[in-house]
Amino acid sequence: MSYCRIEFAGVALSTTPNSELNGLTMGGVGSGTQIDHIQVSFGGDDSYEWFGGAVDAKYLVSFRGLDDDFDTDFGYAGRVQFGLIVRDKDISDAAGDSNGFESDNFNPGIGSLPITKAIFSNITSIGPKRDGTTALPVGEKFERGIFTRRNTAISVHNSIIVGWEKGWHVSGATTFDNYNANLNLDSAGIVQNVIIASNMFPKFVNDAGGANATWYNTYAGITNIDTTKSVSQIAFVNAFPTNLEDNSDFRLQASSSAATGADFSNPQFAGQVLSVKNLSNQIINSFVVYPNPSNGNANVSFNIVENNTVNINVYDVLGNLVSTSSDNSFEKGNHTVNL
Repeated sequence: MSYCRIEFAGVALSTTPNSELNGLTMGGVGSGTQIDHIQVSFGGDDSYEWFGGAVDAKYLVSFRGLDDDFDTDFGYAGRVQFGLIVRDKDISDAAGDSNGFESDNFNPGIGSLPITKAIFSNITSIGPKRDGTTALPVGEKFERGIFTRRNTAISVHNSIIVGWEKGWHVSGATTFDNYNANLNLDSAGIVQNVIIASNMFPKFVNDAGGANATWYNTYAGITNIDTTKSVSQIAFVNAFPTNLEDNSDFRLQASSSAATGADFSNPQFAGQVLSVKNLSNQIINSFVVYPNPSNGNANVSFNIVENNTVNINVYDVLGNLVSTSSDNSFEKGNHTVNL
């Protein structure tokens, strides 16, 4: 799914609260799916919501949505890179909080596994207060740039948060444990190399679960969360026109203090500067086993996009290697191997 726009989604299915549809809902979508260059505009609930799965995505725009922009639940463990959030001061969810990132597992299953472990990088989030000069209307429901709760462990790297009412909120003791863990642990969530602009108050939301002011400040020092940069220092080309739809340009000027310094050294990136690969860049772009299930003999059919070596290894249900192909050189095109 590439180069698509989704507009005016989110019709309520009933009078029950939270029964609205999202702009793009991904339920258990696997890593074999390609999602990139998507814009969700004027959604009546969340712009994007992932319920489990491990699908990667890149180049996502959330424009003037109602509820949350990037909502992750039920153990979602994919990677999302290059995103833009733009909020309208007059559009927020009257039934509850409107957040940039909202992440949890589910309620009441706080202790259930797997925990939500999504990785976001290179996200620009322009909240409803914009550069800080926009007054919000009476009764608005805007809240946090990042809201992590219910045992989530999502990570946000190399990103800019401006114009929200609050910065980051670590909610609850189980969530706090994930962000208070050793940064190299698999269960650790990390907010690292992120700018929470100086025009936001409070930068961090204190919580009885353990995330108090002292902890936030210590954590920010370790992971390079910058709360001192002003919007003028961030220096967008034209992120705040009079009308949101007029000639917006969310790139950074060459003079921007945020134009350099991205860091991909964290083990979460596993050496990949760009976290998402296009399927068209893979050597094998189709793979089918038949009959499936098989009782003795099976055919493996695949297509490769260039001359290459292909190894076919067969494992039993216990993970033991039971067969390896012997003729491994194949020309570009379709092939079938009998096992």
